Amino acid sequence: MDEHVNAKTSIGRIPLARKRPGKQVTTTVSRRSTLFTRFALAAISVLVFVWLSVNVVKNDTSRVDDYIRNLVHRTSQPALTEPMKVASYIGEAGNVQFLTLAVVVAFWIQGRRRDGLVLAVTILGAGVLGNVLTLCFHRARPVPYFGLATPATFSFPSEHALMAICFYGVLVHLANSHVQSVRIRAGIWAVAVSMTLVIGFSRIYLGLHYPTDVVAGYAAGAAWVSAITLAERFAPRFLARPST
Repeated sequence: MDEHVNAKTSIGRIPLARKRPGKQVTTTVSRRSTLFTRFALAAISVLVFVWLSVNVVKNDTSRVDDYIRNLVHRTSQPALTEPMKVASYIGEAGNVQFLTLAVVVAFWIQGRRRDGLVLAVTILGAGVLGNVLTLCFHRARPVPYFGLATPATFSFPSEHALMAICFYGVLVHLANSHVQSVRIRAGIWAVAVSMTLVIGFSRIYLGLHYPTDVVAGYAAGAAWVSAITLAERFAPRFLARPST
């Protein structure tokens, strides 16, 4: 009788023993896929930035830049100009840094100190990167529209675009690691992508940047975000986060 019960018990345990390796394999494949995607995004972003910078230095983008600028300006509408000014204001480096501080404090209160550290490092690094790159290329600003003053800083790459993709990109990364709902994740992505694109477009609309400045800012920012998330993945245990 005991042998029969033991046999049934051991048989009942077999499926449970077989499920765990399968889950581990699935998790490993998912992590490898995520790492590959981040490596690929970083590589593509760097290549795009290098290609743009070479062509900007050679002044091979002036015709395309002028065509897009003029096209956007011809289609401008008075009702859209003020919202574009607001979007541009939100994307200023100082305002992004203020928002970052507010979010970091919120993370700290919630006990999510690693999230706050990742966001802070990302934005501080993005600010340094943007300043270094603009000083390296020394590209003069285009003439702004709507009577706006020409900023004193250089044009390439757009710091607004760089900071926007870094801020909203890392927020998506951090938020999605705590969200299971596919719909909520999709909503977070939609808001982040929309804000990033609107801020970049506002700089072209207002005539404060060439289109290639904005694209280069996105490329540099995407490369930096990819580097941060990859570094976080391989960081020591006290900085590491669950892979998403």
